[in-house]
Amino acid sequence: MSLAPPICMVLLPASAKFEAEAVTTVLAGAFPAEANALLKHLSDDGETMSLRIDGRLHSVMSLPAPIPMDSFTTPLRQPRTEPLRALAEGHGAHLIVTCMEPGNEMGETIVAASTTHMLAACLGTMHGAVAGFWSASERLCDWSEFEAHAAAVAPVLTEGEPNFPTRYWVAVQLIQDGEKFGGSTNGLALFTGYEIEMPPVPWPMQEVAGRLVGVVTYLFTAGPMLKDGETLGVSETERFKIDGRERYLTLTLQANTVEPAE
Repeated sequence: MSLAPPICMVLLPASAKFEAEAVTTVLAGAFPAEANALLKHLSDDGETMSLRIDGRLHSVMSLPAPIPMDSFTTPLRQPRTEPLRALAEGHGAHLIVTCMEPGNEMGETIVAASTTHMLAACLGTMHGAVAGFWSASERLCDWSEFEAHAAAVAPVLTEGEPNFPTRYWVAVQLIQDGEKFGGSTNGLALFTGYEIEMPPVPWPMQEVAGRLVGVVTYLFTAGPMLKDGETLGVSETERFKIDGRERYLTLTLQANTVEPAE
């Protein structure tokens, strides 16, 4: 299975150019020796470069223009996003950071996403970044939160216990059908090759979101174990039938399961 490369965009107040010595110094401070983080190529204008981190090729582009506002339609549709809107409207330039060799298995892509996130964080901090945008999930967060996520994934390179930002890398989108709620993931396909959807059920919105987040967390722990035709037991009283189709797995609540208590 060929998986897509993780792509992260870093919102900057103004355009940025890189210098080889500064980049090399920052890499040495941001990545452990085991990652063998190396600058491979830097363009004459200082706006594009390639790096090899943990054996994977990464690419960085510095663009002297803001990300178009229509890219933020989904994240800014959520409630209480006024501070993020101000960051999106006020930034003047951005970086595009990606891992060009994400691998073909979920475990490899999780590491590739981690190194992409860490690289974006250290380069963004060099130039006063204000926010980070994870392309696959269309999630936007302020810079302090983005840096915290980068620090949380860092142990993946030293055989430690990373805390993957699954709610940032994978968004959950909810739908309402009368008094029922359903939902789907956005960004999970980066790691598994498929998204998950849950048709509307007579549960509170928070319960549906919690179930989808729980399944995503399970996959990050156990790997892409869901298969067409099998059932997934969320608890002793809840089981979902897995129906597979191209790019999507549908979780259908079985008739003999009980409704969660409110």
